[in-house]
Amino acid sequence: MAPSEQGILQSFLLQKAALRDVLTIAEFTAFFPPSKRSSPLVRSLYRDLQSQRNAVCDSVLKQVHLECRFGDNLIAQARARRQIRRSDGEAALVENSLGSQVRLYLSTGANMFSPLGEPVRSPPLRYKLLFPKWRML
Repeated sequence: MAPSEQGILQSFLLQKAALRDVLTIAEFTAFFPPSKRSSPLVRSLYRDLQSQRNAVCDSVLKQVHLECRFGDNLIAQARARRQIRRSDGEAALVENSLGSQVRLYLSTGANMFSPLGEPVRSPPLRYKLLFPKWRML
């Protein structure tokens, strides 16, 4: 199975992201002068750096989740647009298959009902134009 977007982002951005995986306390104390390495402040500084690192990792994880939801929304919108285009194409095919009768109906059907007070002009003539079999009756 192909890895998901979330899996890729988490493995790339957060794999071994804890400070103890990147820098041990012994390596951290080696950066200080020998006289200060045994100070309790070095351990306190390391713990503070760990908490800052954890906060950044949590923030990155939240952003990964947000980005994945954003990507899912984009995919859903693209599918909806594609479905609308597909249904518009089907409507055009139906119109083309019915030919000029639909176009004639659409062009005259809006005028079929006149505003109140005016008589409707010759509805049977319109029906004869729309339905050629009507002429035979």
